[in-house]
Amino acid sequence: MSHGDITYCDNTLNKKIVLNDDCKCYESNTPCIIVHGGAGNFSDNIVIEKMTACKKAAINGYKKLIRGETSVDAVEAALWWLECDEFFNCSYGSVLNEIGKVQMDASIMDGYTFKCGSVAAVSDIEHPITLAKYVMNNFPNSIFVGDGAKNLAKHADINWLSEGNMTAPLARLAFDTEEKGKLDSVVDNQSLLDLNTLIGKTTVFDIVIRKKIDTPCQSFVDSSDTVGCVAYDGFSIAAGTTTGGLNKKLVGRVGDSPILGCGTYATRNVGCSLTGHGESIMKLGLARAIVEDVEHNVPIEEALNNHFTHMLNKFDQIGGGIVLQPDGHWATYFTSEKMPYAVIENNLITYGARLYEEKREIYNEGRRCECDFPIVLIIRYLHRNYIDISSVQCYQSCISA
Repeated sequence: MSHGDITYCDNTLNKKIVLNDDCKCYESNTPCIIVHGGAGNFSDNIVIEKMTACKKAAINGYKKLIRGETSVDAVEAALWWLECDEFFNCSYGSVLNEIGKVQMDASIMDGYTFKCGSVAAVSDIEHPITLAKYVMNNFPNSIFVGDGAKNLAKHADINWLSEGNMTAPLARLAFDTEEKGKLDSVVDNQSLLDLNTLIGKTTVFDIVIRKKIDTPCQSFVDSSDTVGCVAYDGFSIAAGTTTGGLNKKLVGRVGDSPILGCGTYATRNVGCSLTGHGESIMKLGLARAIVEDVEHNVPIEEALNNHFTHMLNKFDQIGGGIVLQPDGHWATYFTSEKMPYAVIENNLITYGARLYEEKREIYNEGRRCECDFPIVLIIRYLHRNYIDISSVQCYQSCISA
């Protein structure tokens, strides 16, 4: 099939792609992804674990992007990874509600189509973010809650787990040691392991490490480690957020994460995922407010800073978030001490955990077309325009290299 000259223009995304018989490609944006691991006052050892996991999650999502899959797929893949890690307050790592059960929220949104899906107060399923994506793709309804959401998991091929199997050791520790909304300042030293006598990975117990007997315990429950992701596939932005909510929350309590415009929001021009005190974020409609500021030409760093500073001043509550634009411009901001994050763009990983902290590594698994145009954009363009990929010589030569 001869495709001749093909031009795709989208003024909203401010890009133009031209493919001709020589596969010349111009003026486009490359895929990128940003992941955050939640805002909080984590110890240095915990932060290292969280940053490492954020990098791995970002890579998991980025692999989807460079294979030609959508930004929605990438967001799901990145958050799926974090939902498997007990160091994050989501899925397996979720803190427990007032009766000692896991109760989770999640949402995902495609900024190009405005399709969205959310689940709230759902228990005993492995991956709420996957269920939220299933809602987005299969129902005109935007949000399902409780048992209604859980029952959908059967149709989405998401595993139901028996009660208690979702409870991680850290979550149980937080539940057992909290009194009236706060973690005990002192934990009996006899209940702790001497980490110096252990061999292998022991940082799971870092939350209660003592420098000396009966020193104050760092709060696990005061950390708002809801996790989120924003991705851009070369054509559209998607954002997602997943969380276990507040420790010892009331049964049925729903936070900001599954509420579109509060914890998650995306348009064609910008995507946003937030973490922090849910009730404060909902009162301010924070994600949509940040996105709207950016769409009115407020720099993304300034938009994040302004809104979270306002939330801190008005409600005395911390939070943080990530924002991504199609041109690859991204930003993080948080009013907590730390918020682990990782970004991948142009095969470069940028990560950190403190404000204005940036570390960089090269990511070598990305591939580019021989015309120096990312293969993924060629694949995505051809799929969206129903062009037979096998007809594009440039693509064929690149994937066989």
